Amino acid sequence: MTAPADPLTIKETQRLEELEFVIRAGWKSFIQVGEALNEIKESRLYRKTHPNFEAYCRDIWGWTRQRAYSLIRSIATAEVMATVGVTVANERQARILQPVAREVARTPAPQRTPETLQQARAVVQARISDQMNAAASKAVQQIKAAPPSSPVRQLRVELTCRWQPGIWKASIFIPQQEAQIIQAPTWPEFLEKLVAAFPEEARA
Repeated sequence: MTAPADPLTIKETQRLEELEFVIRAGWKSFIQVGEALNEIKESRLYRKTHPNFEAYCRDIWGWTRQRAYSLIRSIATAEVMATVGVTVANERQARILQPVAREVARTPAPQRTPETLQQARAVVQARISDQMNAAASKAVQQIKAAPPSSPVRQLRVELTCRWQPGIWKASIFIPQQEAQIIQAPTWPEFLEKLVAAFPEEARA
């Protein structure tokens, strides 16, 4: 490996070692891990061995860019949610609450109240409901687009979707089939399961 054009100073090398120790020892303290990663990124302490932050996270920690930045964003999520009395216990909760935290952050910190949290949750829930309704509408349109002779055209699908923090759920009723209950912790996973639940000929 060629020597970096901008080598670390002794002080920076010591600080990098301290931060990497925090990451190794702090798997359960996601805020400390996120703060350590953010400092490594912002101070470019990765440059001794890697050309960029993404390569550093991949090679040293086995993390994708998405995972590393999710940990960093968790810091802001936890800080915002704390202003409305919500303690974020771990990274998973922070990831789930990110959309709510973004809505809460629209209100200046001194003006935030418990009602701010309720309003933020209502906005996010409405947005997710719209997304689920759009997915259901797309599936129904695919059914309608099937040839007139296709049995799938006779289907009368009943789809009920709902969301609560941490879980997306759907109940699907298709004639001559058992009712299906679908749930997933993330929207992409939920959408994938939702589409897969419809008859194959409707998804062709």
